[in-house]
Amino acid sequence: MNERTTVQRSIDALFFRPAQAAAARGLHPLGTAAALKAGAPAPAAPAAPARLFSSFDNDDMDEVHDLVAEFNKIWDVDNDPGSVIARAAEQALVRGTLVVQHALRVFAASVTGFDYKIPTLREQLRAAGGVPAAAPRPPTPEPPMDYFRNDIDLSDHHEHWHTVYPAQRDADSPIHGQLFLYMHEQMLARYDTDRRALGLDVVDPYASTFDGYSRAVPSTGVPRWVQIVYRHDDGTPVYVPRPEPYVPAQIPGLSRVLDLQKASFAGFRLESYPSAESLGRDIEGARYYPTDPPPNNMHNMGHGLLAFTGHEQQNPRQTGVMSNTATAVTDPVFFRWHRRIDDASFAWQERQSPNELTQLDPDNEPARVALGLSADNRYVSVRRGSNGGDSPDLFVVPLDALGGANWKEFGTATFGKDWDRAPDDPSFAKYRIGGLGTNLVTDPDTREEKLQLADHFVYYVRVENTNPKHALKVVFRVFLVAEEFYAGDDRRHVIEMDKFSAKVDAAAKAVIARPSWFSTVIRRKTVSDEHTIPDTLAEEAADPNEGLNAWCDCGLPYRLLLPRGKPDGMPFKLIVVMTDGEDDLINYDEVECGSVSYCGRKAKQSRNFAYNDARQMGYPFDRRLADENTPPKPMSMREILGRAENVAIRSVTIANTVKLT
Repeated sequence: MNERTTVQRSIDALFFRPAQAAAARGLHPLGTAAALKAGAPAPAAPAAPARLFSSFDNDDMDEVHDLVAEFNKIWDVDNDPGSVIARAAEQALVRGTLVVQHALRVFAASVTGFDYKIPTLREQLRAAGGVPAAAPRPPTPEPPMDYFRNDIDLSDHHEHWHTVYPAQRDADSPIHGQLFLYMHEQMLARYDTDRRALGLDVVDPYASTFDGYSRAVPSTGVPRWVQIVYRHDDGTPVYVPRPEPYVPAQIPGLSRVLDLQKASFAGFRLESYPSAESLGRDIEGARYYPTDPPPNNMHNMGHGLLAFTGHEQQNPRQTGVMSNTATAVTDPVFFRWHRRIDDASFAWQERQSPNELTQLDPDNEPARVALGLSADNRYVSVRRGSNGGDSPDLFVVPLDALGGANWKEFGTATFGKDWDRAPDDPSFAKYRIGGLGTNLVTDPDTREEKLQLADHFVYYVRVENTNPKHALKVVFRVFLVAEEFYAGDDRRHVIEMDKFSAKVDAAAKAVIARPSWFSTVIRRKTVSDEHTIPDTLAEEAADPNEGLNAWCDCGLPYRLLLPRGKPDGMPFKLIVVMTDGEDDLINYDEVECGSVSYCGRKAKQSRNFAYNDARQMGYPFDRRLADENTPPKPMSMREILGRAENVAIRSVTIANTVKLT
């Protein structure tokens, strides 16, 4: 056995443990709500040196960062992965397995050159044999959305983001606070869009004011995969359901945290935050360390309050799923709590100056002069649809419709000829419809329903550069929004799909092609759920050597790129906004491993991270929209987007097919 194999097996041993496999063999419903009434004694647990760990607890995260600093020191001196893992194994016996696992994830996501695989949640579950087919499903308060919340890969996305950007001591990253707000904002947009597809209302906030902690929180079961993956070494389950009813303000053990949270609510003032970065860091509790004064910490304390099950004093080794970034998404109250956080972010955005939809940065006069442009010259344009309708220059084509043709060559051959053909030309009919699909299937590992794409697809945008002298680089910002949100001028539910750049020759027309599997919101750039690449598309893949890099696992799984849709098709607007590419995108690899939209870029030679865009995250929908008048006049999305020369809009439908087994 070579040294590399030995190190990898040592890592696996810290994550694949006998307790998990034993749990899978004998899984049963874990402490239903009826068995965990508020104040009832918890089930007895055998003595073991295990303890709880919460990634939202300041003391626990201090311990994580101390361990990461120790691992970094070993790595910087010895550059020896075996020494790091040996130290981690020693500390697991002292500090407990959960804290060491989290510390290893943080270390692997931040250090350069550590190219060993830290197991994903799915890999941990598979090592335990998966969920038995006969295991009964625990009850939940909202079963139609279980497929979303119980998706193990979505939980992995959330956990991985929080290991790339861990709470506290993240002084190296200048974008932590912004990304914290934006990534969760996008999760909510997806969650609400799928809720509307099922006829459910958008999620309402929990505890908009401090008095909200007097409202009951429904109990919910612990997903079966969580019961298996999260066991103490003696087999005791880590997470149990909340009792019914559960009212945080009435739980005696929460009085101290409630007092702290009350002070956080009382001290929260939107006008005190000069930037989204300062707001995000403070409300999350992601402090520069040490800091004076301490952060507001409303977000992390809220997780702690909602994780408490009321019996931790009887059994201090069990708690609720809201205490862990790897499991919190499975609880319906996670989205209600984050709606409350996002409401604060949205209110802050509404206080800022509106966005004017221009290609050139209004403050970048030198760039205009160098290119021979004027402030009014929209130099690369697409044609607008009549009366705010679909642009004749934007298409989205399922991969199957290409008939096996190369996706780049197909675009030029199909859309690059007879540029002035009418939008209703019969040859465009199947591409003009823009129908996309998703399937709901059974996940063989978790035994839960899971969403996946029915087919891959490619965006095609026809553009014209009217500048006679200069080839110009353009950024294409791709968004999707449900028709009802678009009609209601609801920018909070606009979903970012992709962001990429292309150069258009001087005085030329071009067809710009972009495949779905290159999206900047997904993790590894592949076309498969399992991160493998068919031979026919291998040349389009990211560097295969990136595959072991923990950075590659930051972002949504590719199969969750599209919202669910409806059986008979759900109407959406596909929106492509073009902006100046000379300044907007910075050192960006088109197929960089990992999501640059949600996670930024990993610096090649340091532990620092950077965002690849000079504009704000989510631009232009991160603010109200306004016209170009002085002063700018706020207008609806439909009005602004329909008149802009650097925006293309296409009506698309997403149809969902249930294929459960």
